[in-house]
Amino acid sequence: EIYSSSLEGEGALASELFVHRFVNVLIHAAIVQIIGAVASLLFSCGISSSSNRKQRNLQLYTKYISQILFALHPVHVEAVVNVANRPHILALLFNATILDPNVPLIAMAILAAVGLLTAETAIFQFPAIVLTMTAIRYRELSNKEKRKNRASARESPREEVKPPQKSPLTKTFITLLPRYVLLVLISATYLLYRHYNDSLSIPSGLIRPAENPFYDKLDKHQWTLAKRIMNYSYILSLHIMKSFGIDIIGFSHEYGFDCIPEMQSILDNRLLLPIALVFFFGIIVI
Repeated sequence: EIYSSSLEGEGALASELFVHRFVNVLIHAAIVQIIGAVASLLFSCGISSSSNRKQRNLQLYTKYISQILFALHPVHVEAVVNVANRPHILALLFNATILDPNVPLIAMAILAAVGLLTAETAIFQFPAIVLTMTAIRYRELSNKEKRKNRASARESPREEVKPPQKSPLTKTFITLLPRYVLLVLISATYLLYRHYNDSLSIPSGLIRPAENPFYDKLDKHQWTLAKRIMNYSYILSLHIMKSFGIDIIGFSHEYGFDCIPEMQSILDNRLLLPIALVFFFGIIVI
C-alpha cells in the first residue's frame, strides 16, 4: 500500500508539474508573438502599399527568424521549465508589451509597474526597453521623412529653399521624453520603496548556493575553462530535457547546493547527454 500510494503521489505531482509548465509555455509563446511584432517595427524598411514583394518578404523573414531565435534560445529553457521562475517570464511579458513606443502612456505606466511587482528582475530590463523603443521610433521617423522627401521630389522637381527641420534623432528624443521620465520615476519609486522596507539586498550566502551549481568553484577560480564548459553543458542539457517533460534526476527545481557531483574527466558518462543533444539539434538544423 505504501508503494502504491507513493506511485500515486508521484503521478499527481507529475500531472501538476505538467500543468504549471504548460502555463509557462503559453506565456513564453505570447512573448514570442510580441517579439515578432517588435522585430517587424525595429527592422521595418518603410514598407508601403507600393513596396515590392522582395521588401515584404524580407520583413516577414526577419520577423520569423527573430521569433525562432527567441523561442529556441537555450538561455530561456530554465526560466520556462521551472515553475518557480514564472514571475520572471511574466515580468518579461509585461515589459515586452511596452517596447512599442505607440502604446498609450497610461498603459505603459501600468504595465511597467505590474512588471516590477511581478519580479524584481524586471527593473534590469528597463535599459533595454529604452534602447528598443528609441530605435523603433527613430526608424519610424526616418522612414516617414524618406517617404516625404520622395513625394516632394515628385511634386516639385526643382530644388526649393526649405526652413531648417529637426533631425529624426532629435524628434525621437523629444517625442519619447515623457516615456523616459516615466520609467525613471517608476524605477525610483520602486527602489525607494524597497529601500524603505529594507528589502533591496539578498544574503549572498543564501542565493549563491541555490541558484548556481558549483558556485564555490567559480568564486575561488578553481576551474579551467574546459572544466566549466564540461560541467555546465550537463546542467543545460538537464534543463533542455525538462522542457520535453523528461526529468533525468528527479523533479528538482534547483541544481545548487552541490546536489550534482562535479565532473572530473571527459570520460564521465554524463557527457553523453550534451553530446547527444548537440548531434540531435545539429541534424534538425541541417
